Amino acid sequence: MTVARAASSRRSFLGHSYNLVGVVASLVILAWTLVAIFAPYIIPHPIGDIVDDDYFGPMRQGLWLGSDYLGRDMLSRVLMGARYTVGISLAAVSIACFSGVVLGMIAAVTGGWFDTCLSRFLDAMNSIPSKLFGLVVVAAVGSS
Repeated sequence: MTVARAASSRRSFLGHSYNLVGVVASLVILAWTLVAIFAPYIIPHPIGDIVDDDYFGPMRQGLWLGSDYLGRDMLSRVLMGARYTVGISLAAVSIACFSGVVLGMIAAVTGGWFDTCLSRFLDAMNSIPSKLFGLVVVAAVGSS
């Protein structure tokens, strides 16, 4: 098999080659987004309902992921938790993109000292490892 033939076998119907890891990651994100959208319609039990009386007993047929210590269905809680997680992450990414675009446009238009100060601030923020920054914030503010 030649190199050209191997490269052409990975092409899609649109003529672009796709990374397998990127496609799988996109499918996982799409699946969790669909779960988040349709979670209220596919949960087997309401969130707060106590559906199990034997908290430490064996798993029942109606509870696929079991129940917590209060007897609530864990599958329903995971599916509705995905709804909040996807919503919060979408809001965080939207705020970050919007503020980055606005600050970048202001820095590009004004230039001068604002551009220099913004560049130095962002360089300083990028130089701090994110885990270390998180530990410093938790130590300063508190864990709860």
